[in-house]
Amino acid sequence: DETGNDVTAFTLDVGDDRYRIYIAKDVDYGFDLRHLHEHRTTGEPVRCTLEERGERLYALEIADA
Repeated sequence: DETGNDVTAFTLDVGDDRYRIYIAKDVDYGFDLRHLHEHRTTGEPVRCTLEERGERLYALEIADA
């Protein structure tokens, strides 16, 4: 999901499982999150550290894998 140029969530595929991962407003990921569009286009993997907050999974860290 995007609002303008802001990435608010992305889909993470792990094997046959698919997860909706949300962007935490309180985390500095250290890069422009629009870079995730390249991963969607190329299929290059990312590695994420996740935290469950209520019913949602939030990314605490996102890195090229």
